[in-house]
Amino acid sequence: MNALQAVPKIRIRSMDVMRGFTLFLMLFVNDLFIPGVPKWLVHSEADEDGMGLADWVFPGFLFMVGMAVPYAVAAREKIGSSTTVIFVHMLIRTLSLLLIGVLILNGSRVDPQLTGMSHLLWLGLLYVFVFLIWNHYPKDMQYQSIYKGLRAVGIMGIIYLLYIFKASDGKGLEVGWWGILGLIGWGYFASASIFLLSRGKIIVVVCGWLVFLVLNMLSQMGFKVEFPGVGRYLHVLLAGNIPCIVLSGTIIGMLMKRYAANPRVLLRFLLVIGLIWLVAGFVLRFWFILSKIMVRQVGHWFVAGLVYCF
Repeated sequence: MNALQAVPKIRIRSMDVMRGFTLFLMLFVNDLFIPGVPKWLVHSEADEDGMGLADWVFPGFLFMVGMAVPYAVAAREKIGSSTTVIFVHMLIRTLSLLLIGVLILNGSRVDPQLTGMSHLLWLGLLYVFVFLIWNHYPKDMQYQSIYKGLRAVGIMGIIYLLYIFKASDGKGLEVGWWGILGLIGWGYFASASIFLLSRGKIIVVVCGWLVFLVLNMLSQMGFKVEFPGVGRYLHVLLAGNIPCIVLSGTIIGMLMKRYAANPRVLLRFLLVIGLIWLVAGFVLRFWFILSKIMVRQVGHWFVAGLVYCF
């Protein structure tokens, strides 16, 4: 039996409910753009000062990614995994999310004539190969050779799709905005690495959150941090917005874990933090509009915090 499986799993019901609710909303919010749907349900325009229900879904998911970090790290430490082993695991998970995100993002760029298949077929095969590689297979030793063979098929399949990929503009794969999974990967990496390398020191995590908050504010005011050569690959981190909300979830997750045995104290902390975030959001609104698409309202993450805390 896998050592991690042997550790009793303690479920945080509020986190499970919030994740389930977020995933439920993900299933249909992008398909609400039909006549007669109330405006408050759909995505707001990029330059519009406001947010609809659909605009809260992805930030909510990012927040929950951050909340799970302290519990995930603790579970691996409980089975004796060293900091190095856990960091390598996080790095592999991050690279996996970045790879899948970029591949899905480029699926719509497939040229049928140059590639030899439609973009729908290319994407369909991609999803199959992704599941073959990253599927959670049973630990039954009797069928391990079959499971390894399926993973090998998935790896070779993705290599083949990369080999035949051709875009109509003559270019190869583009990183672009990394896709949804890529954004999650960068946010997860920033939050998990800061938490792990600081050994769970909340003051360090808060400082990391403040750094990304300032980066977000600077980027939206036109003062963007640039690194020649690699800046276009690190733009998610340098923009600050994605890591900022994931780290805000990590901070709340750390407090939940620390004060799990004293819910009254925990609720007081969450209430104070939520009110501070709410006030800060409205103060920052004097300089930044409330927009999820343009991410010009840094304070929107503060407002989100109050909602997701409760």
